[in-house]
Amino acid sequence: LSDDDMLMRCLFGNSCVYDAGKVYGQAHIYDNVEVYDNAQVYGRATICENTKIFDNAQVCGSTYILGYARIFGNASIYGSAYVYGNTHICDNACVYDNAYVYGDACVSGNARIFDSAKVYGDIRIFGNAIVCEHAKVQVSQLKTDIRKDLKASLKCQCNLIPENDKVIAYKLVHKSLRSLYDMSFVYEPQTVNSALNDL
Repeated sequence: LSDDDMLMRCLFGNSCVYDAGKVYGQAHIYDNVEVYDNAQVYGRATICENTKIFDNAQVCGSTYILGYARIFGNASIYGSAYVYGNTHICDNACVYDNAYVYGDACVSGNARIFDSAKVYGDIRIFGNAIVCEHAKVQVSQLKTDIRKDLKASLKCQCNLIPENDKVIAYKLVHKSLRSLYDMSFVYEPQTVNSALNDL
């Protein structure tokens, strides 16, 4: 098959590829997706809705992208990654290995999101940030490797901000000391009191 024939097998709806953009392999683009400049979509990638992929961005593997996502710069998305919502992935950022990025998230710089990590909400991941190992990051801004920066990890994953190297967290329990999440679980009074004395 010619390049044009291969491309026609990949395009559905009002999707379009122009400039030097390429879509090939078993990739499919649907709806109003645009792939242009020098961007490439290949492998088994599925791109739909109003996503735009441009500049030198590459999307491949079994990646799934939808919504109003913007993938640009030298960004790479691969390895069964999921990107959706109003997400922006740009610069030299990489999202891969079953990672999820969604909501209004922006991943830029040399940031890496991988190993089933989830980044979502109104968040900015930038610089040399690394989010991995099933981490869930939903608030704030992150520019470091959360594996090496406990304060950044607590802030981004739990919305806890350490003060003087201490974090005080409270557990909400029923007045009978039963867990609100599992009523069959009852906290021991001495455990509660000894924990308070340790503060």
